Amino acid sequence: TSVGLSPHTPRIWSPLSDGEMAGGGAAAALLLGAYYYTWYGVGEQWQVFPRTFEPTLGEYRSADPGVMALHHKWAREAGIDFFALSWGGDGTRAPVEWEGKRTNAVCSIVDKNGRHIDPVCRGRQSRDEGEGEFAPRNKEVYDVEGLDHPLMFWKPSGDINRLLFEHLELDGAIPIAIQYEVRDVLGVGEGLGQVNLSYGPNPSILEHHLMYAAEHFFMHDNYLKIDGSPVIFLYTLRDFQSFAAPLNAAFRKVEERIGAPLYIVGDMIWWDPLPETMPWDGYKAINVSAVTAYNLFNWMYEDMMGPAYAFFCAHRFQAIYTAAKQWGMQVVPYVSPGYDDRKMRGGDAPDRQETHGERGRRVLSELLPWLLAPPHLEYRGAHPGGGGWARRAVRG
Repeated sequence: TSVGLSPHTPRIWSPLSDGEMAGGGAAAALLLGAYYYTWYGVGEQWQVFPRTFEPTLGEYRSADPGVMALHHKWAREAGIDFFALSWGGDGTRAPVEWEGKRTNAVCSIVDKNGRHIDPVCRGRQSRDEGEGEFAPRNKEVYDVEGLDHPLMFWKPSGDINRLLFEHLELDGAIPIAIQYEVRDVLGVGEGLGQVNLSYGPNPSILEHHLMYAAEHFFMHDNYLKIDGSPVIFLYTLRDFQSFAAPLNAAFRKVEERIGAPLYIVGDMIWWDPLPETMPWDGYKAINVSAVTAYNLFNWMYEDMMGPAYAFFCAHRFQAIYTAAKQWGMQVVPYVSPGYDDRKMRGGDAPDRQETHGERGRRVLSELLPWLLAPPHLEYRGAHPGGGGWARRAVRG
């Protein structure tokens, strides 16, 4: 039985039979999406992460309207239907022990009408300044009206949040969905273990961010929806602990505000644990609509990363599909025609060369029909326009 949210099973395609799973049938409908990042030119992203090839536009600025327009144009030409855009809230996040300067100011994240807003602070910003109203400063920690815990402001997330508005309003843009980067906003970055969503200020942050998205993004005409349900991707859901109560509380408020449930896609497919031992009851409790893998490429599993990588991926998705079907969930497969993760996991691990032609079509045909391309810059192609073969492969 679903706990918290009302039962809801929006469909993007007709459920596949086992025969169709093996490649014998076609989906009733198909969406092709790509993960998209807007942090280039924000801070020092170009310098922080080394790369093995140059983007077609060079070291562009994600905030450049011309760059935005060109990326959406390339996406349309490649047959990409939507971007899953990385998002970390409005800049509010859990304070990090080793950084953050505490201030005497108090901030509001909800206005007098109960609408969730970008933080507005009041008081004295520093000893040298008078009292007044101001926007929070990067890496400073503030008390927040109505909360028992202080929050830190992270300016890069605030900047990226403003770019999301621009993508939604862009003429000729493809639809946008949020990929919620929960790890970062709760102070647990990549490789730092599991995330306890019930700890400290985490429930309050989740509620504020999701309500902010509900009031500013989810019902926008260009936000991706399935049967009227806004789509949200939860990054590394597989690492969440104590998540059912805080997420359900936030999701209930979102549903009340927008008059529709969310279509929740959880990133929880990995090489371990085995599909039959995954906490499916917990995912059902928060009304997960579909499961996906953000990325399965990792040279820690060297035996599976070679020429048979596509086979192992397809085998894992087949097992996941069997388990997910029993819990009434769909599966969103992903493909990576080429992947280079050395910027995250060290320079000694080789990259997987890009795959085109018959081999690329075979990789796609082995997976289910809703496909997510890998993140920008990790995709071994000059620009999304090179992905048109993927659309032709899965539709033709």
